[in-house]
Amino acid sequence: MLTEPDAIVERRELARRVTAARIVAGLSRPDLARAAHMETRRLDLVETGHAAPSEAELRQIAAACGVEYGELIPPGYHLTLAIGAAVLGARTHMSDEDQDRFLREYLRTVMELRRTPVKLATIRDEDVVELARVLGTTPVEVQRRLGYIVATLS
Repeated sequence: MLTEPDAIVERRELARRVTAARIVAGLSRPDLARAAHMETRRLDLVETGHAAPSEAELRQIAAACGVEYGELIPPGYHLTLAIGAAVLGARTHMSDEDQDRFLREYLRTVMELRRTPVKLATIRDEDVVELARVLGTTPVEVQRRLGYIVATLS
């Protein structure tokens, strides 16, 4: 669990990266806000480190700045991952099909951030436990499903 000072340090580093990407792209804050489909005030909060962007906002910012999504994320950053109606960190009830879709999207996002092929996926034990908690199942079941998903992605 992050302490409040740790979370502030993470947000500030993320803010620095977002601001640098915007400047390199030659965009003003209002220009980036428009291009990323965000309110200017929301972008101000992100760039000053007063608010953490959602995963979707971060993707929009990266696209608008012409950088890779993973370039904006500092090492060790704790990103809240929202996939469909589910948010990692919040428990939800989904059908088996929705759980598989959620796990596929989770794998895709993790591998994109790590720039690793899905076939070489390694998921940390604590992430498997969190996924199991969110999906209302066991870590063993999550590992089984992830293994099946990776095997069918050839």
